[in-house]
Amino acid sequence: MLYTIRHAQLVAWQKSILEKLTSNDCVIFAEDGVYCLREKVLSGNANVYAIKQDCVSRGIDTSKAELIDYDKWVTLSTIQQHWLNL
Repeated sequence: MLYTIRHAQLVAWQKSILEKLTSNDCVIFAEDGVYCLREKVLSGNANVYAIKQDCVSRGIDTSKAELIDYDKWVTLSTIQQHWLNL
């Protein structure tokens, strides 16, 4: 499943979902969601991506995610069968 995070603040139910992700899951941090990369929001071994443009413009350290562009986001969206915006 593909999860997208676009907001800087996550509530308890969102955090509980992120704790249960597996290597079959992908998470994309975009827009203000890249601020979540400053915290430990993932405890599983999901594939973690962040929109490069959003990280650079907000000065976010990107060592916790693979940087991607919007074309790669589209590719990931077509590969995954289901999506969930958190």
